[in-house]
Amino acid sequence: VWGDHKTMEGSVVGVFLGTVIGCFLNAWALGIPLLPLRIALVYGGIAAVVEGTAPGNLDNLSLPVVLILSMDKVKELLPA
Repeated sequence: VWGDHKTMEGSVVGVFLGTVIGCFLNAWALGIPLLPLRIALVYGGIAAVVEGTAPGNLDNLSLPVVLILSMDKVKELLPA
């Protein structure tokens, strides 16, 4: 509808910031402990790369799958 191509700006601003802000807003709304900022930034970076490189319309499917599969590895590499 709006366009069929992805832009670097859309991935960085929309997905990266949306993921980082979403992590904090959801944790705050649910009353659970907030993630350390460095972990939220890593998840935002992973989300931006996956969304920007996903073929066609598969970004909405691949994004949650990759984030869920990367949780253990991120926690292992960046302990809280």
